[in-house]
Amino acid sequence: MEAWRAALTEMRRQRRDLLFAPPVFVGLLVVVNLPWIPAYERGLLSGVVIVGTLWLVTWLIWVISGLSLRLNGVWAEQAISDQLASAPKIYGVVPSFKFDHYDIDTVAVTRGGVLAVETKWHLGEVREGYLDRAVHQAAAACRSLRHELAREELSSDSIKPVVVLCGPKARDMPIAVRQVQVDSVAEVTVVGAAHLEDWLDKQRGGHVGPDFAARILRDLKTLAVGRDRTAVKARWAIRRLARIR
Repeated sequence: MEAWRAALTEMRRQRRDLLFAPPVFVGLLVVVNLPWIPAYERGLLSGVVIVGTLWLVTWLIWVISGLSLRLNGVWAEQAISDQLASAPKIYGVVPSFKFDHYDIDTVAVTRGGVLAVETKWHLGEVREGYLDRAVHQAAAACRSLRHELAREELSSDSIKPVVVLCGPKARDMPIAVRQVQVDSVAEVTVVGAAHLEDWLDKQRGGHVGPDFAARILRDLKTLAVGRDRTAVKARWAIRRLARIR
């Protein structure tokens, strides 16, 4: 739904060009096929007009379907995971840590604990409703991660949710702490991607040393690999059943 809204917003921004383009293409097609224009030129110019029309239709499908937004979201998740992995205060990351019906975009193990990071790419202004949903999603993911790491020697408060905002305007949003009520999760930090490094630099150290961090990362990566394999097998089984039926 957010992808659809963002696509419509982009189309409204470009509506003058969209309304102007079809008559221009039709007019060009009529002009280039006037009888006094040589045949080879009519063919060449008609081809140019048709290709331009197809390009416009492809662009409309790209925007309306939300595919461009989803791809931008995937690229943003990868970029934030890479940025976290190279940060001095972070021991390591586990990207796309899966649960039954969702995943955490990046789990980062730091000196102060573990971060459950949700990356959100947004095209325009970040509205309150969108931000509220992102915050609650991050809080729910953090709650699941706390249950997952309950066997480790970590306090629940040292496993924290973070929302990183990416996009032309979203990336400059100032650092803020949002209050939520999702079981034991009471706060979610919201950071614009442009301020992520500054926020990481200000984080205090904690009781997580290199050996402890290596053990947590090893356990998380083992779980992640197993769940990835299960997901692949499940998709294969679903495709197989679809062919049988």
